[in-house]
Formats: sequence, C-alpha cells, structure tokens
Amino acid sequence: MQSERLLFEPLVERHASLLFDALGDSRLYTYIPAVEPVSVKALASRFARLERGSETDERWLNWVMVDREARSPVGTLQATAERRCAHRVHRLAAAMATRSWVRGRELDALSRRRARRGLSVRRAD
Repeated sequence: MQSERLLFEPLVERHASLLFDALGDSRLYTYIPAVEPVSVKALASRFARLERGSETDERWLNWVMVDREARSPVGTLQATAERRCAHRVHRLAAAMATRSWVRGRELDALSRRRARRGLSVRRAD
C-alpha cells in the first residue's frame, strides 16, 4: 500500500530499532493514550505482540509509514477490525514522529486508508 508521500509496510518486530527514535519523543504521548517506549527492547516486545495479533474477536492491522522521499520510517498506522467482518475497521490510529508533524503525512496516511472505505478525513485544528 502506498500514497503520494508514504509507503506502508506491515509492522514486524524488527522495525523497533528503526522506529525507536521516532516514537520515543515524549511530546507524542501528549496526544495518544499509549506508553512511551523506554528501550528498543520494550518497543520490540510491543511490536511482537502486535505482530502475533489479538486472541479476541478483533483483528489488528499494523503498518510502518515510510517517507517515500527520505526512505525513512516516520510512524505507525493501526487499524482494528472485527474478525468476522474484517473489512469493517472500527478503530484507526496513527502515531507520527514529531519531526513529521504539520507536514500533512498523518492525514495522507489516514486519508489513504479511509478512502478505500469511502470515508473522508479532516484535520481538527
């Protein structure tokens, strides 16, 4: 999957070392209900859990967002769907490196995913 500015790769445990700096900025956790990773090992553990998936009726879909021009990871995109109806995403979230804020990449990522479902995304300023 890709957009004009981003490539999307399925998230795997080995991405932790590439994303640790991007996701380790405490300013990011002002806006998202997640715990700041304390080490690459802790982030790898979180990614391994996401890679294994949920044992409930939920299906977790996780991608690394890679800046097409710089070829560097800038964050993650996460979607949660019901297993029995995998095409229905009921939660969508993006965690974007603060260095990429206000460049429109987060909207690019969310719009790409939502456009496939006929929905629109707007920025709340």
